[in-house]
Amino acid sequence: MAPGRYLVVLENRGTPGGPAAFSDVQFSRLPPGITLEDLNGAFANQEAPIPDWFGDIDSAGGIDVAAGETGYAVLDLEPGEWYVGIGDTNPFTPLTV
Repeated sequence: MAPGRYLVVLENRGTPGGPAAFSDVQFSRLPPGITLEDLNGAFANQEAPIPDWFGDIDSAGGIDVAAGETGYAVLDLEPGEWYVGIGDTNPFTPLTV
C-alpha cells in the first residue's frame, strides 16, 4: 500500500464479559536483524522473558477496543516493512508500505 496517513477502524463484535472482552490491533516495524518469526516467537510463550530487542520496535500505534465497541486511530505509515498484530493470540502478519 502507499505510504501516508490512514484511518484505522476496529470493531469488536465480542460480548462484554466474553472471550473477546478486549481486542486490539498494532502496527510495528522491527529492528534490523529481527524477523517475523522472532516477533511471533516472542508472543508464543507468555512466560518467556521479554527479548532484548523488544524496546527497539518502532510502533506507529494501534487501538484497544472493548467488546461491543468501535475504536478509531489515525496512523502515519512510512515506507518499509510493517507488521500488523491483531489480538494476543494471532500471529503478526507483514504489510509492505
